[in-house]
Amino acid sequence: MVAFVSTSREASRVYVENQVWVLLHLVQGEPYHPMTQGKIDRYRRSMKNVVNLQKYYFPCELEHVIARFVEYYNNERYHELLGNVTQANVYFGRYRKIITRRGEIKRRTMSSGNATT
Repeated sequence: MVAFVSTSREASRVYVENQVWVLLHLVQGEPYHPMTQGKIDRYRRSMKNVVNLQKYYFPCELEHVIARFVEYYNNERYHELLGNVTQANVYFGRYRKIITRRGEIKRRTMSSGNATT
């Protein structure tokens, strides 16, 4: 399990509302790069919004929910900054093909719309 932290002073544990301690491997952002810190904070906030919706009575339940969130975030969630494609599409080199295909569909739609008016 990986946690993103903004400063090196943060503890290596996260206290979840239902009083379960989860040990995490810390990953720090790039020093002197505030944009990286903002991206990390946004990711953490998104995860907290999902994780804090219910109480977990066993650490394996929490791990399962976090794993599902990471799977969703990387493979299903469209990111506006990436041109509304998933991170997996960018990572596996499908970005250019997707954007090109969207452009073709848009051109066809616009040209067919102009022909009827």
